[in-house]
Amino acid sequence: MTLTFAAVMADAGIEAREALVIRHAYVREHEDGSAGIHGDSSDEEILAYTRVQDADPRRFPKAAPGYWIVFVPEGGDRARLWSVVVNRGEVANDGVLRTFDLERSDVMGDLRNRLVIGWRVSADVADQRDDGGDVSGDGDRRRSAGAVPGL
Repeated sequence: MTLTFAAVMADAGIEAREALVIRHAYVREHEDGSAGIHGDSSDEEILAYTRVQDADPRRFPKAAPGYWIVFVPEGGDRARLWSVVVNRGEVANDGVLRTFDLERSDVMGDLRNRLVIGWRVSADVADQRDDGGDVSGDGDRRRSAGAVPGL
């Protein structure tokens, strides 16, 4: 029997409809000049980076769920759990970027920095995107929300 991420979420008491799974990419600086994250980023830097997302609902959900499960690159098609954060609501929206009030949670705390999952986006998931964008988050925080196999 294969262990799926859906089973891990269920064990943590998180329903898939209540969660957003994010895989960040390591990009020190984006084309627009905004700061990214890298392998040596602190927890505070990753949290600050996660707080800011695209205002375009095709790239980031208009109704962001309460739990965000945040992964960072681990190499190849793998991602390591950084943390689960609680979304306490949107605090700013300038029409381009939205900023959220996020707080790190103890949910899945025993798996933090230990759980590594495979992260591949199938062609049918990518085809569901109106703009053909990268749903895996491989390169831009404004495209960081995605579908995870096993959910």
